Amino acid sequence: HFNKKSRGLFRGCYTKKCWILFARNCWKIISIFCRKVLAVYTDIQGKLVISVIETKTRDMIDKCIELTAYEAQYRMPWIVFDRDQVKDFDAIIREAKEKEIGVGWSNPCFEIWLYAYFGSMPTLHESWTCCSEFGKVYENRTGQKYSKADSDMYSRICRNGDEEKAIRVAQQKLEQCIRDGKVKPSGMWPCTTVHELVGEIRRKIIS
Repeated sequence: HFNKKSRGLFRGCYTKKCWILFARNCWKIISIFCRKVLAVYTDIQGKLVISVIETKTRDMIDKCIELTAYEAQYRMPWIVFDRDQVKDFDAIIREAKEKEIGVGWSNPCFEIWLYAYFGSMPTLHESWTCCSEFGKVYENRTGQKYSKADSDMYSRICRNGDEEKAIRVAQQKLEQCIRDGKVKPSGMWPCTTVHELVGEIRRKIIS
């Protein structure tokens, strides 16, 4: 996540905004998104640093605390993971928030966030079903097979979808779950908070 005081990548350099993201099985997609952001907004290269680190879900919070204790520029890190059979899903999210760590979670899986780029977040309970059904939508909209490791995947989604609309759709779903009395993330589906991270990055780039 970004450092509110805009500390730089190195101590003594105060011109850069830095995110440090800890991701589980969606780390490849997050990495691709970050690289594409830097490629599109060439005017902010050298001023914005985004690092993505793959780690096990149960180690995310400890890794965040460990790194931020030694690296001053990473003051507000994020963890990014999905519901997919993660034990203590709600507890991890609650603990992260208590320790002021941003959380980009998805239920049932990260693909539910990608669905939003195409204007909807269908009610799909199982991760494998969500991935499979999104793959069909992705291929229909882009003409390409869906692969998490595809370096052009994010670009295709943006060209054929709408990121600003995706943020609105995700926010609406989150608010709907809250109105329906769903308070635990594990019971909120389809739902995601990855849009909060993406929106934060977009706002900081624009500003």
